[in-house]
Amino acid sequence: MSLGLLSRVEPSDRRLILFLALGLSAFVPFFEEIHSANELSRLYLAQAIVQDGTVSIDGPLKRLGNIHDKAERDGHQYSDKAPGIAFLAVPVVWAHGQLAKDGPTLRNEVRLARFVASTLPTLMLLLLLAGFLAEHVPRRGVRHLLLVGYAFGSLATTYGILLFGHQLSAVLLFSAYLVIRRIDPTSRRWPVALAAALMSFAVVVEYQNVLLAAPLAVALGLALWRRPTLFAWALLGTLPFALALLSYHQAAFGSPWKTGYSFLTSEFKAVHAQGFMGIGRPRIEHATLSFLSAKKGLLFYSPFLLLAVPGLALLRGRDGWLHAVMIAGLSLFVCAMIYPVGGWTVGQRHLTVLVPWLLLPAGLAMTRAPWLVGGLGGLVLAGVLATGLSTIVWPHFQEQLENPFHQVAWPLYLKGYLPPSAFGVVGLSSWTVTLLLAAGTVGLVAVAVWRESRAWARAVHLALVVGLPVAWFLGTRPIGRAQDVRFDVAWIEKVYEPDPLRPPRR
Repeated sequence: MSLGLLSRVEPSDRRLILFLALGLSAFVPFFEEIHSANELSRLYLAQAIVQDGTVSIDGPLKRLGNIHDKAERDGHQYSDKAPGIAFLAVPVVWAHGQLAKDGPTLRNEVRLARFVASTLPTLMLLLLLAGFLAEHVPRRGVRHLLLVGYAFGSLATTYGILLFGHQLSAVLLFSAYLVIRRIDPTSRRWPVALAAALMSFAVVVEYQNVLLAAPLAVALGLALWRRPTLFAWALLGTLPFALALLSYHQAAFGSPWKTGYSFLTSEFKAVHAQGFMGIGRPRIEHATLSFLSAKKGLLFYSPFLLLAVPGLALLRGRDGWLHAVMIAGLSLFVCAMIYPVGGWTVGQRHLTVLVPWLLLPAGLAMTRAPWLVGGLGGLVLAGVLATGLSTIVWPHFQEQLENPFHQVAWPLYLKGYLPPSAFGVVGLSSWTVTLLLAAGTVGLVAVAVWRESRAWARAVHLALVVGLPVAWFLGTRPIGRAQDVRFDVAWIEKVYEPDPLRPPRR
């Protein structure tokens, strides 16, 4: 099953993932004054359950301040999100309240909940991905480049350290696939229950996962077709999470079949009233925004994923058709969203679930064309620069910005705006930590490219490793230059909570 993939993880993979774990845990940017609505809507629910014994968030709203993302029924306020992240945060909030010497703080609760619900699952997925890619991509250096790109240069970077549901959804659905792909009529019962449980909990985390999990559910059904008694174990895996979700809906919204979206108090009520939960028909302009634009584009922020495009033609067998169906379905889903901008975010957050599915085709493309390894290394570093730096500096890009990396992230970084680092406890400033992480990442990429290159071509490949990030930076800089962002930048500087060990230049 998926756990068997761990036996394929080599010592060099473990060392790499340890470095990636340090990087993902180094920064947890939190700016209390902005009241991050998507995150606090979930955490407020966890606080209400622990501190008030209710699913109404009236208490947290009164104690901690108002948020934008909420629902109202019968004069009481509720989270408008699926409750899965909040359920995971409940033990975090309880334990923090019991153990905090000076009493619980919102900042620490957010940071701990982010680690438990986002960062830790991401690290677990990295281990599974290392084993999975080892089955299909024989070149170790290529696998390492893809893992670095995923952890430090993709949407997994951003939503692996924030309290949104997208990265946990990606982990749950891809993990379910890793279990399903090994299931056949001779399989034992527990993998069937596990696969169903993973998909069921994914729906509890984000409602739209009921659509995204459908191809996986079909694949599981086909695998069990000749042994129908195993369907009972699939039901056993599904039932606890389904009952928990329906019970929450009953308690909060008066019906098992109603969600917070039926009682929204914000302008998004009109959005979710259109189509099916805000999903309409695919639009080409939404595809351009979500995949290509400097505002939100997946390939803008993670250009190394471009190599997945030619790799799609190389997908074969059961793994191949499942990848093809999931990639097509996830892409169409985002292109059909009524509100594709997605708020104050780095990149198109709804494509976070798609990213792990693109790693296999990218790896297959590199297997056929190993002479592109320098290009892969350079594009990975471009993604680390674009997504990694944006995530650390300011992961809440205002949606009106046309080129937020160059308009906000890079200028703020040059001024020294960085959040506190976890390594501040040993006296390391955030600036020092970013330089150490950058040096380590460049070194890992350079070594991987060096080992995968023939001796006569190494100079060319290393030139690409350096040149492509520079070309990306210079080539994308003019986009949005005419837009006046002085007010936006000034507001960010006003609410920013910088590293006290190295304050920015004001």
